[in-house]
Amino acid sequence: MISVNLLSTVALVLFFYFLLKKFNLTKNPLILASILLFLPRFLVVRSTGAPESLFMLLILLSLYFFEMENYWVAGLLGGLATMTKSPGILLFGAYILVFIEKYSNPPSPKLRRTKTKKSIGTGLVFY
Repeated sequence: MISVNLLSTVALVLFFYFLLKKFNLTKNPLILASILLFLPRFLVVRSTGAPESLFMLLILLSLYFFEMENYWVAGLLGGLATMTKSPGILLFGAYILVFIEKYSNPPSPKLRRTKTKKSIGTGLVFY
C-alpha cells in the first residue's frame, strides 16, 4: 500500500512539474514542485498509506486531458479518481458547467454584469 502511495507521489510531482513547464506558470517550476512534495499535511498522508497523492494525480491528469479536449481519457481518469475518493464526482459537475459555458450563446457584457451583481447579492443574503 505504501509503495503504491510513494509511486503515485513521484508521478504526481513529475506531472505537476510538467504542467508548470508546459503552461509556463512560474519561473522556477522545480522549486514549486518541491514545495508540493514537502507540504506538512502531504507528508503525513503519504507515509500512512492514504490515497491523497493518487487522487491528486488522477484529478490533475483528468483536468489536463479535458483541457486538451481529449474527453474520453478525461472521463476515464475522472472515474478512477472517483473510485479512489468519492469527492472525485465533483469533476463531473465542473465538466458539465464548462460544456454549458462553452456551447451556450455568450451573453452581452451588460447582462453579464447584471448577473454578477445579482449572484454576489444572493451570496451575501445566504451568508
